[in-house]
Amino acid sequence: MNLTRSIKRKKILEKKKASKKKLKAALRATAGLPSKCSFCDNAFGDDANPDEWNLKIEGETISLQCPECDILDT
Repeated sequence: MNLTRSIKRKKILEKKKASKKKLKAALRATAGLPSKCSFCDNAFGDDANPDEWNLKIEGETISLQCPECDILDT
């Protein structure tokens, strides 16, 4: 087998492995995100504006707060 071909194949495999690791890390980071308000159970759907919702992280606990509950909290 040609040496350059072997090196190219090894680089391709390393890139695939690195991309799989990045994907797993991203999935792990988003797996614990809630899909509704932690206080009033409003659904965080496709029509919700993500800029208005608050995400609070306290240690291992992640809570999502809708705009209505955010107004009441302040």
